[in-house]
Amino acid sequence: MNRLILFLAGCWALGAATGNVVYTGATTCSTPYSGYTCTAATDRDLTTSWIGTGSGTQYVQTDFGAGNSVQLSAYRVADAVPGYAGQTNRLYNAVIQGSNDGSTWVTLDTIPNVPFYARYNMAPRNQRSLSPAVPYRYYRFAQSGTYGECSELQWIGPAGAAGISARPVQPVITPGAGVSTAGTIQITITSTTASASIYYTTDGTTPTNTNGTLYTGPLLMTAGAVTVLQAVAYDSTLATNLSDVAIGHYRNYAFAPNDDWYDDDGLLIEAHAPHIIGPIQGRYYMTGQFANKGNAVGADIGANEGVWMYSSPDMLNWHFEGQILDNGASAGTSWNYVERPNVLFNSCTNRYVLWAHMANSHDGSDRAGIATAFKITGPWTWQNVTLDPDNNGFKDFSLFQEDDGTAYVAYVTGTQGSITISRLRGDYQGTTGASLTGLAAGTEAPMLWKRQGKYFLMSSSTNYYNSVSGTFNLRYITCPACSSPLGAWNTSYAYVLSPVPSANQPYNCQSSAVLNLVARQDALLLLCDFYNPTSLYSSRQSWVPISFPTSSTAQGLTLTSWDLTTWVPVPKISISSGTAFR
Repeated sequence: MNRLILFLAGCWALGAATGNVVYTGATTCSTPYSGYTCTAATDRDLTTSWIGTGSGTQYVQTDFGAGNSVQLSAYRVADAVPGYAGQTNRLYNAVIQGSNDGSTWVTLDTIPNVPFYARYNMAPRNQRSLSPAVPYRYYRFAQSGTYGECSELQWIGPAGAAGISARPVQPVITPGAGVSTAGTIQITITSTTASASIYYTTDGTTPTNTNGTLYTGPLLMTAGAVTVLQAVAYDSTLATNLSDVAIGHYRNYAFAPNDDWYDDDGLLIEAHAPHIIGPIQGRYYMTGQFANKGNAVGADIGANEGVWMYSSPDMLNWHFEGQILDNGASAGTSWNYVERPNVLFNSCTNRYVLWAHMANSHDGSDRAGIATAFKITGPWTWQNVTLDPDNNGFKDFSLFQEDDGTAYVAYVTGTQGSITISRLRGDYQGTTGASLTGLAAGTEAPMLWKRQGKYFLMSSSTNYYNSVSGTFNLRYITCPACSSPLGAWNTSYAYVLSPVPSANQPYNCQSSAVLNLVARQDALLLLCDFYNPTSLYSSRQSWVPISFPTSSTAQGLTLTSWDLTTWVPVPKISISSGTAFR
């Protein structure tokens, strides 16, 4: 049984509700697509959706009733079309409008193309503020020129609007997820319905005011298991007295393959094919691609929402920094997929430089995208989204940086024939023309690194996002006597994992990046994706510690679970008092 420390953030409901509430009313909509009804948008079920027909203005609206109106302060909206391969961000460019007669509408907000969590979450990240000048009887979600769609819609405002049904606002659990390999995790639970009391469970059952524990004191977590904390807000004075359920996820082991990893909002981390840079002022920064959509086997990963970033002090507890780049539209060319974002710091220009694989249908027209920023968290700006570095196409890739700052890109050519390694220019925004071609023919997902003066190049079998019924067969070649990665590589390869994982085994994953852990001795970490081809949203990470049995061999460790103590810490240097340095 896990132990959690919880702090009281609720009270008994006495008299009228105070704070904010979720207001409810009669739901109507434009003509819905068959099977996707109006009321699905307000049924408190994130697995159902309202979808319009795609003709004219598509809308779903709430009527608070004749003689009633409310001045809302916020709304939450979620998008969910499980299994629908065409889904990207169907909330983009939708508007929120208010009306008092149901025909004259005032636009209160336009939804930007920002990361809304489409799958089964109604979290604070799905909330946007409203500031209507007057109260309205009607509020609606509307779209034009596309199939309108939303899974769930909530209207939030100050309690006390007469004649309108309401319920408490879903609690917020902080942090919404956490990892602690020793000790306890400090958690708070709050609801903006100030008059509500909070109940929670950790036994897998749904909390109510009659099931679970009133939030009044600490709950301690012991080592060795995973805790799922569920919480609701309860206010007996409201027409519907229980809020939606909030969920927090906690564990006290570090890494396990093909595991669910959550950020501190309690949402599944969306950073597929990730790259990590750091530590930078005590934090690691992970960039990755979005896959929050349904897919058929063989369908592409991506939803043209650009690059997402997370940060962490320990690579265990991750915070969502946001969407740092779009799909190239801001630079004049929109791409369907922005994949494998890699980041380097250029000490000469004092800029961070990001490369990404830009693709539409992976037909050989793929290109490289280059973006820069003076701070790791941005603002980031695309400098080029149509770069063909050496005029032979550009697909899977990785960046590599020497100790002296010289950098290289290893990439698969547009014909998928082989891997090319090219030296980058001094600004890292293009190649110099110095390159080596024809490496590791018939493979993809190249990873380049250096250890004790010897270069390694890892790649995988060609496999289209399928760890379940396909295999990746990670392998590497070496360049032991090279003065740069452009030297004479051995042609014989060795496998990274032994035995080689078969289909659907947790370490049957595709390489996305390698990370040198500077605080650990001889520590190389392979970031690796376990791809679920039928639901790429369900794809997970299987990170692999790399050991080196000899100076020219590498071996991945396929452990059930592991932590950074797999490697020995770098010894700290003791400095005597009065020691002088120049």
